[in-house]
Amino acid sequence: CLPAIPQDLLRARVMFAMGSLLMFSANIGRVPPMGKAAPLERAFKELAQFVSAGLQAQPLAATTDWPLVSCSSKAVRK
Repeated sequence: CLPAIPQDLLRARVMFAMGSLLMFSANIGRVPPMGKAAPLERAFKELAQFVSAGLQAQPLAATTDWPLVSCSSKAVRK
C-alpha cells in the first residue's frame, strides 16, 4: 500500500493518527460551526484528509533509528 514508507515508521504514524482521532472524539461536542456543511461531517472530512496525508508523506530522512515508539509490550532496544 505504502511501499516507500518503512514499516516501523508507518506503525509510528498510525499511532500519531490514532492520537489525533482520540483527541477529536474527546472534543466532538465542542466542534465549532465551520460553514454550510454539518460541522461534525466537515470536521471529520478534514481529519481524514490530515491523517491520509500524514500516512502518505515521504520519510524525512532515510534512517534505521525507528521506532521511536513501539507497538509491542517489549522494550525498544537500540
